[in-house]
Amino acid sequence: MSVLTVVGASVAAAVLSVGSVAGASVASASPTGSHDNLAARLTAVCGRVGTRIDRVEKVQARLEAGPDTPGSIARLQARIDAATKAGKSDQARLLTDRLAIRKDIESTLPDVLAHLKDAQSVCAAQVGTGTASSPATS
Repeated sequence: MSVLTVVGASVAAAVLSVGSVAGASVASASPTGSHDNLAARLTAVCGRVGTRIDRVEKVQARLEAGPDTPGSIARLQARIDAATKAGKSDQARLLTDRLAIRKDIESTLPDVLAHLKDAQSVCAAQVGTGTASSPATS
């Protein structure tokens, strides 16, 4: 599984997790809907947030690792340097494009991690106190 696949899945999961948790909070305030189903969905989403945080942290560590670590930015930069030195301009251009994508991903990961940690705190408040399954009062 490539780094981009893992990061893409993590980003999508973060967006969906935060959106689902926010949607669940909004939905729990509305007087209509099944609260039992909502509580089950919220519990399921909250159960996945910790795993997503671990994944994002692993990807961050890999991207920031040294040139000996596969998938790191430093290793990709070393490959670009080697391709340029060997006169392989097409390969160097391809790797440079890949490097730009990795750097873009690296710059978005702190925000994704912050959103996931926010979602985790919302989950702790909702599931931990049992407010997700209580009937809405409005």
